[in-house]
Amino acid sequence: MFNSKHIFGEFPVQNDEAVVLRSVEFSESSNVLTIFTRNSGKIHCLAKGARQLKNPFESSLDLMAHIFVTYISKKGEQLDLLTEAKLIKRFRPRDENYAGVFAGLYFIELLNELTADHDPNKQLFDLATATLRRFAVGTNVCRTLLRAEWKLLERIGHLPSLEHCIECNKTLDPQTNQHRIAFGLVDGGVLCSNCRSGRSQVVTVSADGLRTLNTMASSDRNLWRTLPIQNETMYEIRGLTNQFIMNLTSKRLKMLNYTSTIARYDRQEEMTEQPKQINQSQHKDTDVQNAKEQ
Repeated sequence: MFNSKHIFGEFPVQNDEAVVLRSVEFSESSNVLTIFTRNSGKIHCLAKGARQLKNPFESSLDLMAHIFVTYISKKGEQLDLLTEAKLIKRFRPRDENYAGVFAGLYFIELLNELTADHDPNKQLFDLATATLRRFAVGTNVCRTLLRAEWKLLERIGHLPSLEHCIECNKTLDPQTNQHRIAFGLVDGGVLCSNCRSGRSQVVTVSADGLRTLNTMASSDRNLWRTLPIQNETMYEIRGLTNQFIMNLTSKRLKMLNYTSTIARYDRQEEMTEQPKQINQSQHKDTDVQNAKEQ
């Protein structure tokens, strides 16, 4: 029922699920939203009256909210017109879950940056809603974020080659390689020793780091949750992921600056357990305020 539509004048009226990616003030009473819908992909729409105390959107337009929307789909470069929104699930992190908040803000910025307008991808939408639910729990956020980033890259067709040389297709098995392996940021994957020569923007990754990335990008839905990851390996693959995404987007995302903050506040627990409370930090309120202003 979420993809039903009818005609309003010459414009179709769409009903769909969506995740709120961005909200920008348009006037004293209205906002322009960027939302990622399940059936139509990313769209930009005008929410008239959204800034008024009484509005037709029932306080559902917060960032990262999972909502059901009704909108009039305009033609050409015009903004779509959002007419109704109902909350399915608000992004409501547990107490002291600063890692989850930062990770969620970074993930929706990444999703906005790497997706084209009106390019539907139901698997990617399902990934986004599931990832935001995990972030709201607030445990193992660094691990969950890496998994989400690499699955996002896979679902938009930009997953780097992690097992075969991107140039000659030679198998580079991290199980048998104990030395560092070349990774071409521009080429989009690992490089064998013969193909590495003369290439620019090449970094190296340890065999353990490459094994971990393979697990994060794998189709196995459970192994990534329980795989033991040393702190040094997590730090290494976090850096490699940052570099690859910066190369892919040709810029540094605003929330990318907060990946180290996510690690600082992350709670490492069994993913099936309830998160424990963590001690207060004098830096937390400042970090959250800075992130919201990005």
